[in-house]
Amino acid sequence: MTKHVSFSTCTIQEYPVILGDNPACAAGVPITLGWEPVQSSTTDMELHDFMRAKQRRHGRDLIIPVQERTQMVMNAGSSMEEVADIVLQVDQIRKDRAETFHTSDFGEKMQIFQEKLERLPKGIAKNLLKLGRANKNAVGARTA
Repeated sequence: MTKHVSFSTCTIQEYPVILGDNPACAAGVPITLGWEPVQSSTTDMELHDFMRAKQRRHGRDLIIPVQERTQMVMNAGSSMEEVADIVLQVDQIRKDRAETFHTSDFGEKMQIFQEKLERLPKGIAKNLLKLGRANKNAVGARTA
């Protein structure tokens, strides 16, 4: 006997984009979502899939340019001073983390590993990284 799951409707909640504080942002101002939804709508699942089919984005298409992120938080009510302050804070956190990484034993070991990995043909290096991720996930699943 097989089991099936299906959905008839799709509810979409939209949240405001606000000034964030995540230092993982590659450059510029980090953004995040607010807690309170600003809009909610429910549609038929088939209609939703049909309308979204051509709008899917992947990879680099998901990256929001620095200028656009800055404009988004300014439109949400953040001042230029707040944006500048958070960008400086995030940059300092990134610098502190990089310094900690490079002065730790782990950082030294990772640097040696990366240098060795760069000497391998690209296909082999990619497969090793995938294997490492798969093993990490398997261990995590066993300990959960």
